Amino acid sequence: MIKSAKSFLPPLLSLTILMLGCSAFTTLLTLRIHAEGYTSWLAGILTAAYYFGFAIGSFETEPLVVRIGLIRSYAALAALLTAMVLIQGLFFIPWLWVVLRFISGICVGTLFIVIQSWLLCYSTSETRGQILAVYMTVFYASQGFAQLLLFSTDPKAIFFFVLTAIFCALSIIPVTMTSTQSPQIEKRSPMNLRQLFKISPVGVLACLFSGGILSCLYGIYPMYISLMGYSIHEVSVVMAMVIFGCMLLQYPAGYISDHVNKRMMLFFLCLINMGICLLVMIFAHHNIYLFVFLSFLLGGFIAVLYSLGISCSSLNLGQKDMIAATQGLLFAYSLGAVLGPLTVPLFMRTLGPAGLLMFFMVLLGSILIIIYIYRNRKPGALAINDVISENPSS
Repeated sequence: MIKSAKSFLPPLLSLTILMLGCSAFTTLLTLRIHAEGYTSWLAGILTAAYYFGFAIGSFETEPLVVRIGLIRSYAALAALLTAMVLIQGLFFIPWLWVVLRFISGICVGTLFIVIQSWLLCYSTSETRGQILAVYMTVFYASQGFAQLLLFSTDPKAIFFFVLTAIFCALSIIPVTMTSTQSPQIEKRSPMNLRQLFKISPVGVLACLFSGGILSCLYGIYPMYISLMGYSIHEVSVVMAMVIFGCMLLQYPAGYISDHVNKRMMLFFLCLINMGICLLVMIFAHHNIYLFVFLSFLLGGFIAVLYSLGISCSSLNLGQKDMIAATQGLLFAYSLGAVLGPLTVPLFMRTLGPAGLLMFFMVLLGSILIIIYIYRNRKPGALAINDVISENPSS
């Protein structure tokens, strides 16, 4: 699939270890907020602060990576993330947590840029969908197993904060101890988000709206499950199944996306997701097993949107453009991830817990509208050099 397993194994191992800590940590914070008596507003603010930092980290990464390289960039930001997690465990002060989550978002945004750039630089246009599918499969598998660590966790105890910090620190080892040289980014690309949007408006906007959905799925959905009357143990099971669903569809979807029209695939995925949201709203109260199964499907089909958006946008890009493209797409994702948690409480206040699923349906419907608007635009119709030459001063 790519040049050799040694080329992509180090970043994937680091990603696995990192997500074992960070994924369950996000769920734990939501449960801690609920246990302290706060509403979905604080959960939304914390999630938005995290993704705002994530956006800044993803958008301001390239100068750092060009200057010190992928490996040292990863080591520095993973160390800072470790410190942020430990400070959160020592103090529960809402405003301080907002600041710490913001800084944590910067760290994780940079780490994701490093990992994705490493993988994309070793890919080709024929294999990019499959490589991204492997990346997303590892990402979601780690997240899913991490949720199972919450089975007997007291949200108010410091134990899981320490455990998360350990995982963050250990994730530095694979990328720093490898004998394989990381990709060298020698020249900074002049491409920006506006130019990337001209190349693939559907891909960029799919990343934007998938950010709004996925951030709420991770940050607000645990509260939705709790509001349905389920225990912490049941919340962890449902969230684990959500993330395992995210994992299992990645490679089949990535393989298919390399052989079919990506916009049509996006179109049908959005329709399927809207149907699943309706079923969750209807049956969430009735049966835990049915609820778990529907949540599994919801996570699986929603998660494909982001990787498919990347595949749509990555056509006609050279290696020197990969970091800039990854930055732009992560920034679009992060912008959606910031706005989503700030908007969804309005839906939940008006419509109750079901407002979360209605919010998902609104964003999915928006992607359908975008696909319809650009239905006559051929994928990859504009190459990056053409776009940059049209905007030499941008």
